[in-house]
Amino acid sequence: MPESVSGRLLAFDFGTRRIGVAAGQTLT
Repeated sequence: MPESVSGRLLAFDFGTRRIGVAAGQTLT
């Protein structure tokens, strides 16, 4: 897997978790 692809997946995963945490804090 090219570094660019893995980097995008890591950035996407990090962004998704960040959004999830923000949403969780907003709900609670």
